[in-house]
This record gives sequence, structure tokens and C-alpha cells, in this order.
Amino acid sequence: MTTPAPADHAVARIAKAANEAGLDGVLLLGLENVQFAAQAPLRSASELDRPNLVLVERDGKATVFTSQETVDTVSLMAPGLEVLGYDERGAAFPEGIIDAVGRALVGRWPDGARLGVEGDRLTIAARDRLVERGPSLELVPFHETVRRLRMVKSATDMATMGEAAGHTERALRRTIAEIEPGMTERQIADRLVGHMQAVGFTSADPLVGAGPNACRIGPPTQRPVEVGEWVRIDVKSRFRGFLYTDAGRMAVVGPATPEQQAAYAGQYELNQRVMEYLRPGLRCGDVYLFARKSCEELGLRLFNYGHIGIGHGIGVGGTERPVLHERDDTVLEPGMIINIEPNTYGPGGEIMHIEDTLLITEQGIEPLSHVEDWSALPTAQA
Repeated sequence: MTTPAPADHAVARIAKAANEAGLDGVLLLGLENVQFAAQAPLRSASELDRPNLVLVERDGKATVFTSQETVDTVSLMAPGLEVLGYDERGAAFPEGIIDAVGRALVGRWPDGARLGVEGDRLTIAARDRLVERGPSLELVPFHETVRRLRMVKSATDMATMGEAAGHTERALRRTIAEIEPGMTERQIADRLVGHMQAVGFTSADPLVGAGPNACRIGPPTQRPVEVGEWVRIDVKSRFRGFLYTDAGRMAVVGPATPEQQAAYAGQYELNQRVMEYLRPGLRCGDVYLFARKSCEELGLRLFNYGHIGIGHGIGVGGTERPVLHERDDTVLEPGMIINIEPNTYGPGGEIMHIEDTLLITEQGIEPLSHVEDWSALPTAQA
């Protein structure tokens, strides 16, 4: 880096891990890992036009390789990192950018280097060209280490994601209060997006389902909502360019029936039990098993996301490791940010959804998007 990185900056953390692994440097090309290292919403990755790669050296220097036409823009987005341009005209990945990386590696380590790479992302074509154009290289899989680094957030990222989660919670509350019979799912989603963009979100992707559509997970439609129907809202959003927030709520249009009240109360109790159970030192799989047992005790039927169980990590990716799934042996640590969504089925087959972002602390958890009181079933205007 052209200026020293703070100790909790991703580059400094990657460099420290490279030193511990006996590596000369780490080459990142996966979209989320490039954004994590640069702390900026850079484009990246295999076979995209104008891809970006990041090289982190063990001494803490970091270089972004980008199209010559985007050098000035990338320099503004990732201050403190060296930015080198390459000529992409007529070049198809991995040509052009890998050639530039190879020249840089020869200049830095003419006698050879031990380089950490994303074994799950580096294509055969890119690997072969890197070996051909670079110095003598020993390529060492490093993707699991980067994944671990991304799980535990820096103090800066914790603060940013906490702010984003608070904005999301308030936007959901405001949107629910503005729902009226006859509004379409798409109009509800657009209202939510407007509230979020007004406070700094660069993108928002809401899923809204009402009535029979609350029984599925999908994009909002032009179907109008009616009195007495459930409205299920789930929104995944990017705040300040590259960090995500994710939250979800249930509401009823007009007065809720006793059956609806009971279904919501059961779902809310399940979420509260999971929040109270979460703490550092727990295996993610055990959190899932606890939620499943709690469902049985409460007489609820668990809706199981096959790939994430009842929750997931979040950060530069909207859904990332660890996951609260029976087979995930990751142990929770202070500094991890987890989304919980132990969904259940409502009386009409609705997917009951209360989702929140939580920070794992030394003592347990700090809710980031459950600061307000959501114990009562939210009802929209009738």
C-alpha cells in the first residue's frame, strides 16, 4: 500500500495471515474477496469485461490490477492501494490482466515466490497463464483463510453494518405503516427501496409476498394486497457500496385474527429463543439443532433453507459463511455478524419470516436490526 493500513484493514489482516503461512503474497480474483481486500465495490472476476485482481504482499503492500481506462476511478475508490492498469483491448480473460500480474510478480520476486491463491476460483486457464508469464511460482490454496478472515469483522465494518441494520429496521417499520389495501406487492417493494436509498443504500432487493404469495419466496408481483392477508417482506441491501444488510418482517393488512396472532407469537418466540441461545463458543450446527428442538417444543413446523439452515453470515456477500446448518462445524467467535431466520409455516402454509442481523460479542449477542420492539404482530392500515 502507498500508505500504511490500519491494523484492522482487510489488507493488513491478509498480510498478517500470509506471513503466518510463510507466503510471499496472496492473489485474489473472486468478486467478494477483491471487494473485501480493497474495501470498495470494485468489479472483479473471471471472464468479466474489465476485471480487477488484488495482490497483497506479506509486507502489507497491496496492488489493484485494473483496466487502464479505470485506473483513476479505482484509485479514488480504494485510496491507499497502488493501482496498475493493463491494456484490455482485444484481450479475453485471462489475457491482459494475468500478463500484467505476471510482469509485476517477476519484478517483485525474480527468483520465484510462494503465492496464496483462491483454489476454488482460480481457473485452469488463468493458472497456466500465470505460471507461464510469471516467475517460478508455488501456488498455495488460501481461500479458506480468506473466508475465515471475512467471518470476523473489523471494528470499522461492525460500525458500518450496525448503522446499515438500524436503517433497514426503520425502513421496514415505515413501509409496513404505509401499506394500504389495493397496493401491489411491487408498490410495497418500491416504497421500501425508496426509504432505503434515501439513507445511503446503493442497492436494495426486496422480496414481497402477500396472501397466497406469502407461501413462496420470490420477487414482488403486480398482485394487490387485500384486507386480512399476510404480507411477508425480506430485503437484502448494500450499504455504501459493498457491505450488506438483510432483514425480514411479517405483517397483516387490517386487524389480525386470533389464528394469525398465535402464528406470529410462536414465530417471535422461536426467534427470541435462538437470540438468547447464541453466544461465542457454540458450533453453528448446534444452533440449528437448538432451533429445531425449540420448534418441536413450541408445536411449530420448521421451514428449512437447504443451504443455510436457519441463518447465515453476512458482509461483503449477502449470504456468506458461516451458516447455521446442522453440518457446519464453525465455532462462533466475537466479531462475527450473523443473520438468523428460523422460519416456520403459518396456518395457511405461509412462510413466517422474522430475520435479524446480530453481532456475536464476548457476552452473547448484540441485536443490530432488532432494536425496536417487534413482539406485537405489525398491522398495516385497513
